[in-house]
Amino acid sequence: MVPMPGISVVIATHNSQNKILPLLKSLFTQDILPLEVIVVDNASSDQTLGVLQKNYPQIKLIKNSSNTGFARAYNQGMEESKGDFILVLNDDIELQEHFLKEIYSLSGNGEKIAAIQPKVLQNPGKLIDTTGIELSLLRRFYNRGHGKPDGEKFNSPGFIFGASAAAALYRKKALESVRQNREYFDEDFFCIAEDIDLSWRLQRKGWRSFYCPQAVCVHLGGVSRRRGRLTQYLSMRNRYFMLLKNESIWGILRFPLVFLIYDLWRNLYMLLTSPGYFLKASFEMLVLAPKMLKKRLLSTG
Repeated sequence: MVPMPGISVVIATHNSQNKILPLLKSLFTQDILPLEVIVVDNASSDQTLGVLQKNYPQIKLIKNSSNTGFARAYNQGMEESKGDFILVLNDDIELQEHFLKEIYSLSGNGEKIAAIQPKVLQNPGKLIDTTGIELSLLRRFYNRGHGKPDGEKFNSPGFIFGASAAAALYRKKALESVRQNREYFDEDFFCIAEDIDLSWRLQRKGWRSFYCPQAVCVHLGGVSRRRGRLTQYLSMRNRYFMLLKNESIWGILRFPLVFLIYDLWRNLYMLLTSPGYFLKASFEMLVLAPKMLKKRLLSTG
């Protein structure tokens, strides 16, 4: 195996004892090795820490005393990283052969490429999980190709709106250009859509994201794939945070129409099925709206 000093790997864990070993095995058996592997543990109550220390003592382990969310955990690891590029991975990802070599081979293709998105498959590897993030006219965000059979259609590289942080390679220089208050990912998001917000902010700064189908991994599915009440609450709240921070003036002017077509019915459904989470999301949106607008102003200043 050949050392690859340009890449730092950052992984966030929380009660990951049953899934972290396949990820690390797939990482340390690549044909090139990263400069470092940093694992940030969000107060696991199972045997995650013991499993990591016993099997991979060479990793750098950051232990949090509480579950700070994926956004903050990634930020902690990124801040400690030494590489020019940072590969962020969910704890339930398995890399296929040559993954690091393939994704790193594109890192030098243009100084304005901020993020490289690999092909992420659902387990057991026949359906697409994501080939990147796309934005609709209704300002809905989708995982490109999600649920569709893998095939030739998804084998063409190209520019995309943004990269999914389930597995993404970021250029450190690009991340530094949009960093605010020591944060790359916005920690107010906690989890869900923090990668979409980052992609949008990078794009507003003139950076671009690129899809690399030759780098392939498998995603067993994390919190953002579970359509529970917590996910509904975070998705609703974080959607408006993103719009406040990133939407264009034209987008803001047409938002009442978007709200009537899409958001009104979605929010009414949540109010009827999860009134507590709906009220919590609404309250937090009101309280944090000035903070989001301030972040928008700082990013354009």
